Amino acid sequence: MAGRAGPGGILPPWIWLFLTLYLVWGLRAQVAGVRRWIDVFKGTGDYAPLAGHASLILLRMLVVVEVLPVALLVAGVLSVGFPALRARLVERRLRLLPADGRPVTVEMQRFVDGFAPGTELRFAMSGHRLARVYPAGRRRARIAVFLPLVRLWRTDRRAAQAVLLHEIAHIRQGDHLVVGLGSPFLWTVRIWAPVFVLLGLLPVLAYFAIAPHALAAAVAAQLVLVSTRPLRVLILPVIALWLSELSADRLPVQILGPEALRRELEEGGGATLRSLPSHPPATVRRWTSTPGPSGTLALLAAWPAAIVVSLLIALVTAAPAYLLIGTSVSGTARRLLEGAHTLLADARLTTAAAAAVLLAWPYLVHAWTRRWLPDAPSLPSDPPGVYRAAAVLPAVLLIASFVPFAPT
Repeated sequence: MAGRAGPGGILPPWIWLFLTLYLVWGLRAQVAGVRRWIDVFKGTGDYAPLAGHASLILLRMLVVVEVLPVALLVAGVLSVGFPALRARLVERRLRLLPADGRPVTVEMQRFVDGFAPGTELRFAMSGHRLARVYPAGRRRARIAVFLPLVRLWRTDRRAAQAVLLHEIAHIRQGDHLVVGLGSPFLWTVRIWAPVFVLLGLLPVLAYFAIAPHALAAAVAAQLVLVSTRPLRVLILPVIALWLSELSADRLPVQILGPEALRRELEEGGGATLRSLPSHPPATVRRWTSTPGPSGTLALLAAWPAAIVVSLLIALVTAAPAYLLIGTSVSGTARRLLEGAHTLLADARLTTAAAAAVLLAWPYLVHAWTRRWLPDAPSLPSDPPGVYRAAAVLPAVLLIASFVPFAPT
């Protein structure tokens, strides 16, 4: 099937970079915080004066939220480490079966073989999804096809092909190990926001509203800082997941054109509130289906930009925390500048890795796709120049982290 003009190759595998960096670097910080978590729950150490107070209960609830980054890492390791077990659990739970020889299933399997040789389809004559990929081994994947896609295959063949190409693209990207069906990593990301709201944000807001003078200034400042920490951590995996979806949209656009993808989005209904942490809204996917040079640059720079947003959230949160403990406005400004420099220094590994990935990706992309689909046909990729332009942002952040801080 002839290709069409459209967006270039797959975007860098940011979700893999996030998991790798968190395993290598972030886990150390989490282990260092274990002692503080224990002190909070026991009401000992710095928290001994709060024993029996509602403030301690609030802090304990926030600690549960703080544990979620560790859960995120464990879920990611489990997602990648046991693909065969995941396949058995997914196929048993969803009652997925091999193709039964009917013409429609044979046609769909033949179509998939043309772009992802060796990828098997499994069918479920029920469900509300269209199709989802899942791992069958470390380098093998399967695509679960549900009844709505079988119907779509008969009524709008190109839209149905766009669905399958999107799932094939996830395999080409290596996403299926991390975010496919049965992924504990994906489940953890999705529950994080509700847990944060229920155990972190709402109790703090309610307590401040009911007893605004009951919290000591130091405790109030601590609550402000802790309450936004999960948001700072969550933004990086969420943007990485969104980019993996937008990257997977590029293959059907290359092969079939943007109109087939848009019809597929209409059929699939786009992201729901529950799936929003892992799937961008349909409006975003429609816009990125035919981006110009500036749109491609924005996609490539999105994950480094998320690093900046994470740092800004930390600074915006720190400002009221300093004011709550009695720091003057000028002193708060000075501490925020100092904190910005410290945060940039702490993010050196992340920014350096992002810049290196962007610069190297045009030369690694084909090797990466061959790792997951050795016999898949090669497709055009974006020119190296747009990657170099996107690497400017993380490079600037990295350089800024080495500029000596001179307080005024």
